[in-house]
Amino acid sequence: MTVPGPRELGTAAPGDGAPRLDLLVPPGLGGRPDRSALGTRTSADTLRDLALDGFVDRLAALTGESLRAILVTPLRTVDAVRFRQHVFEDLDDEGTRSTVEAFVEVMGTASGYRTHQSRAHHPVEADLWGARAVGEYVRAVDRLANDLPASLASAPARSLALRSLAQFADAYAASDGFGALRAHATRVEAGLAQVRYAVLVRGPKVTVAPLGDEPDLQAQVLAAFDRFRQRDPAAAAHAPAPGPNLDHVQAQLLGLVAHLFEPLFRDVASLAGAAGVPDATLASAAEQLRFYLAWRAALAPADAVGLQTCLPDVVAGDVELHAEETWDLTLGLEHAADGRRVVTNQLDLHGDERVLVVSGPNQGGKTTLARTFGQLHLLAALGVPVPGRDVKVMLADRVLTVFDREEVAGELGGRLGAELARVHAVLDALTPASAVVLNEVFSSTALADARWLARRVLERLIAAGVPTMLVTFIDELSRLGPATVSMVAEVDPRDPTVRTWRVLRRRADGRAYADALADRYGLSDERLAQRLAR
Repeated sequence: MTVPGPRELGTAAPGDGAPRLDLLVPPGLGGRPDRSALGTRTSADTLRDLALDGFVDRLAALTGESLRAILVTPLRTVDAVRFRQHVFEDLDDEGTRSTVEAFVEVMGTASGYRTHQSRAHHPVEADLWGARAVGEYVRAVDRLANDLPASLASAPARSLALRSLAQFADAYAASDGFGALRAHATRVEAGLAQVRYAVLVRGPKVTVAPLGDEPDLQAQVLAAFDRFRQRDPAAAAHAPAPGPNLDHVQAQLLGLVAHLFEPLFRDVASLAGAAGVPDATLASAAEQLRFYLAWRAALAPADAVGLQTCLPDVVAGDVELHAEETWDLTLGLEHAADGRRVVTNQLDLHGDERVLVVSGPNQGGKTTLARTFGQLHLLAALGVPVPGRDVKVMLADRVLTVFDREEVAGELGGRLGAELARVHAVLDALTPASAVVLNEVFSSTALADARWLARRVLERLIAAGVPTMLVTFIDELSRLGPATVSMVAEVDPRDPTVRTWRVLRRRADGRAYADALADRYGLSDERLAQRLAR
């Protein structure tokens, strides 16, 4: 049996196995998913610099490796970003979210049964797993077709993706092909529920026969051990699910039962082998919805400790940045897992401003803020919620990074040469829509050389007009002109050895921190003069 999808809802003909809608990429001409909306994949170096590599690995494990590319591929257009953002907005509605979660869960159960089917050694066992998979699939489709249109109608739904899925599921569930599959699955499940047989054991001989008036020994055994049965729902939920591969005795008994009820088990085999199940569009939809649900779940610990997340206002063509109470995604989630809340900061670029120059003491939160700056641009271009409140950010086609790294033995140019090569690669890859993060570059060379090199690089970036964050010990770079903005990592004014991890917009004063430390330990000019005078 082949179960076709409704032809009028897609560009692919029924039965060709191609998904007919996409929940991650908006439709283009002719209704086909607009793959041109996908940009250039973010490099592994950038993911590592922004501390997102481990986060991507964890999400890929939850959503499936097939979605790994989506996790690191920015979108090219604001419309594509909003296409995904609207799905997240609609999933804020409890009814819509529970419907989507139930569909994804049951489709996952059906997929697990298909896996058992492929691993089963006995053909009848494989058919039973396959029939169970089809039964779960039918229930998933019927529930989606019944509940999703209703939940979207009861909420201010904006998502074209979910509305298209609801339309597709409704038409698919009403199709003749699926109606026949539903009837087939219902018939098989009802037939299997009525199967009763007796097992007669006489020495080495085992006979399977129709059940007569023999006592039901299974019922008697269950009644005898009822007092020991696990009734804790939580424990039952964590009980291991039965898997495939019967032992040789069970397999032989199952074969005898199938022979005894041959017409029914032919029907089971027919259901298990139904073609076009699952429908490619619905299977793809379940996988893609897992992306949205996994992202929401990943951010849940942050919400529990009061860290804000939001869907940013993404603009194209203009350098805009405003983010209140923003935080480093990886660090924030690590702390939230322990019930702790990281310090948040604010980022702004307005008018002619293009470069945030961050200076201040070591271990003061500068690198964390640099990662946050890069993460905001990268995550906003994925169409997902970002760390912070009231965020507005430019749509970046790529985030280019150069972070300080340890010298690698064997590099002919040494640490500085390798750093220059990475900076050169960034400048070559630069586009008007890029965002750039430079963290402690040229710190391996003399101050005069570092000042000259960093100034030349900043001048190139300012001329390109791209949003940039530079973390540096050379605070004079923050005074190159109206395009540069100074931010300083603050310390406790009562104790300069204590970091606040707040980074504020203010004029950099390279001596302030050193003077405070010198005074604390009696090494200021005045204190030294007093001691020498004695």
